[in-house]
Amino acid sequence: MGTPPTLADIARACSVSLATASKALSPHRDRCDLSAATRERVLAAARRLGWSRDRGRSARARRRWRNIGLLWGLRTPFTRGSYEGVPEAVATALGDDFRLLITPTPLPRDWSEVQMSLHLDGVITLGGIDDGILADLEARDYPAVLVNHRSPRRLPQFLADDLGGSRALARHLADLGHRRLVYLGNDWVPSHHSEPDRRAGVEQVAAERGLAVADVHGPHYDQVVAHCRAGASAVVCYNWWDVSEVLAALRAAGLAVPRDVSVAACHDLSWFPHFDPPVTAVAVPVQRLAEDATRLLLDLIAGAPPVSGTVEALPETLVVRASTAPAAKAARTAADRRQRPLRRAP
Repeated sequence: MGTPPTLADIARACSVSLATASKALSPHRDRCDLSAATRERVLAAARRLGWSRDRGRSARARRRWRNIGLLWGLRTPFTRGSYEGVPEAVATALGDDFRLLITPTPLPRDWSEVQMSLHLDGVITLGGIDDGILADLEARDYPAVLVNHRSPRRLPQFLADDLGGSRALARHLADLGHRRLVYLGNDWVPSHHSEPDRRAGVEQVAAERGLAVADVHGPHYDQVVAHCRAGASAVVCYNWWDVSEVLAALRAAGLAVPRDVSVAACHDLSWFPHFDPPVTAVAVPVQRLAEDATRLLLDLIAGAPPVSGTVEALPETLVVRASTAPAAKAARTAADRRQRPLRRAP
């Protein structure tokens, strides 16, 4: 393989200026104000001389901006709960060579303007991102990695094994002797991809172990209480923010956790160990997802070959705490639960 052509070689071969050749060879077509004919003439000359897009990627390591965008899949970024620690994990993985810019996801029609105005060398998307933006990233071969978002687009994606995590949680409850569960699901529209995965994990174990599952879409905590009064002995919460509400509703109904009802969550939080009782939950490796995604993004910016369509699913870990206990520990009968009067909230 010979010496790769310089920008001057390509410009000379098709009788254009260095600036024109640079614009035509940029992987970011939204920055190119040349006519289609001129751009194709430069690209044709570059191919004749042995230039390729893969070689051109090495220039990304020398790009002057050194800014990385963290695109949040909501109107406003937040760090509580699911994404706690993600900005710090990304910034640490970037080191001192890149700046981290956090932004809510713009509308697709505004994406190119945002990308150019912020001078982004690459992006990490977090959560659900509009497909119009993903389509643009895919079409332009733009350095981008998706975190906690499943997409049919040919973009590298880092996900958690939500199906495996919920299966582990359901097996834990089955091993404790629980035969009637309540699954408190998601009331978002549209649903995040993790919700059907977590629901499917619980349903799969229920079918294997002969469990009954009552499906409730939150935040109908009165329905959760009604099922528990009728004999359900465990509640699985999809959303982390439902846990405190479920504990309060059960307490107001005179049902003790875990003596009468076990409660668990599909996503662990740093403050769950400090609840009363501490909450059993599935630990989702969100920070590791962010770290691995950042390292891959830096490789892409430095000129690594693309990894279109690569999906890495990291395992989740069940963390057992005092909110779950053997079903036999519930001494009162279902009939007793139904007769128990509600307590007034303090």
